[in-house]
Amino acid sequence: MKFVVKSLTDEQAKCTLMAYNGLKERTAMLNFAGMEKTETLKLQLIKRLLNKRFDLQFKAINSLREWVVYQRHQDELTRLETERKDQMKRKYTNGVRILIETHNSLKEYSMSKKLVVYNFGNVKNSNFTSMVATADGKS
Repeated sequence: MKFVVKSLTDEQAKCTLMAYNGLKERTAMLNFAGMEKTETLKLQLIKRLLNKRFDLQFKAINSLREWVVYQRHQDELTRLETERKDQMKRKYTNGVRILIETHNSLKEYSMSKKLVVYNFGNVKNSNFTSMVATADGKS
């Protein structure tokens, strides 16, 4: 603020302040401050056509953005696949546990009733009474 007041009386301070304000205005214009979206895009296109270095930087940034989107998508797919495998593993583990418990309870039941369980292999008959007989041979 003191410098602004000083620039009112001193000619060199006035020129310095004008140069500073001009640089601020130029920087704001280069950063597209106060412009509409269409004006910004038009200036950006002109800049890309005229400035090869800016064009390469622009392409690199766009490629990086696309890569980030792709990687996020891949990470999500990997997470979902891992989740699905874990669920299948839990279901399989529960199924095996139930199968073992059922087998053990059938074994205990056959021991308590003194039944002999015959293993006929792959029997198509669904009548389980033919597979179970008492210890004295009666069905």
